[in-house]
Amino acid sequence: MSFTAHEPHEVAAHDADAHVMETPTWLRDHADPGLRDRIEPLRYPGGNELRQTGDPEEQSRDLGASFARLRTLHGSEDYRREEAAEIMARKNFAATGSFIAEDRPRALDLLGFSSQLVFNTFHNRRLRDWEHSGDLDLAYGAARAHNRAMVEFCDVDPRLLPTCYVPLVALLLARLAGASVLTAANVGLVVAIVVLTIHGWLAGRAAQLSGRRLLAATSVAALLGIAMILLKDLVLLHLH
Repeated sequence: MSFTAHEPHEVAAHDADAHVMETPTWLRDHADPGLRDRIEPLRYPGGNELRQTGDPEEQSRDLGASFARLRTLHGSEDYRREEAAEIMARKNFAATGSFIAEDRPRALDLLGFSSQLVFNTFHNRRLRDWEHSGDLDLAYGAARAHNRAMVEFCDVDPRLLPTCYVPLVALLLARLAGASVLTAANVGLVVAIVVLTIHGWLAGRAAQLSGRRLLAATSVAALLGIAMILLKDLVLLHLH
């Protein structure tokens, strides 16, 4: 489904796979002070993320200065004058609202979305690697930093719904505490149900649903989580 900028449309459209483009120090800037020096800045070795904003190699020589110039560019009258016409063409760090939170609502207005479920772009592998490193302080500290950053980015507009990261090492701790495999897995899935229910409610509110319609949207999200638990239990108890 696509919309022309400013085109009125009757159907609510929800973007379930939107992303923030994390700047080099995005994660460490939101980390606890004692952890910041352990989180290396992003480097973008592939260069594709920087291709629309200039020469990737030249920008990579001093990413701090490059992003300062890029932020100034995004705020310029010339850049914003072409925003509506270029909303579908500008990608990665060239895109409106890709890394400047205050600009994201304009992108939603131009694209016609009632809500966006927002994910990180560069940190899932890093978070997974830290989780499997055995360093629980780093794993949980990085997850906290990620979640703070996502919530802060999405806080500018109720249509933006942040996704957060919960280290699955919590399941291992539950197992070590004496819980069965089934119980430990269910603990993780209960967390997923809570998250899905909250997202269902927030998405419904962003779409201006109320009353029974809001309850229905929230219930569907919760039922999906319950279905996950039932299917998992079926596999563990009857098919193994």
